[in-house]
Amino acid sequence: MYQLKLEPQFKKDYQRLKHHHPELIDELMNTLNQLHLNGIVNAEYRPHILDNRGGNYNGSYEYHLSDGKVDVLVIYMPHKTNPS
Repeated sequence: MYQLKLEPQFKKDYQRLKHHHPELIDELMNTLNQLHLNGIVNAEYRPHILDNRGGNYNGSYEYHLSDGKVDVLVIYMPHKTNPS
C-alpha cells in the first residue's frame, strides 16, 4: 500500500468538482484508491509523465477522468519504489 499525501489545493479542487461535476466523484475516489493500493492507476486512464522542463509539475504524472469528456486531470508524484 502507498500513502497518499494530498496538497492543500486538493480540498478546494475536490469541492469545486463535487459542485460542478458530482458524477465524477466516484471515479475520482476509485482512481485514488487504485493509487493507494497499487501506486498506479489502470492503463485505461493513460497515465503519463509531465515533461515540461522547468515547469512546476515536471516529473509528475497525470491522468484524465471521464475519458477526457470533461477536462479534469489528476496530477501525482509516484513513490520512488514505484516510478510508473
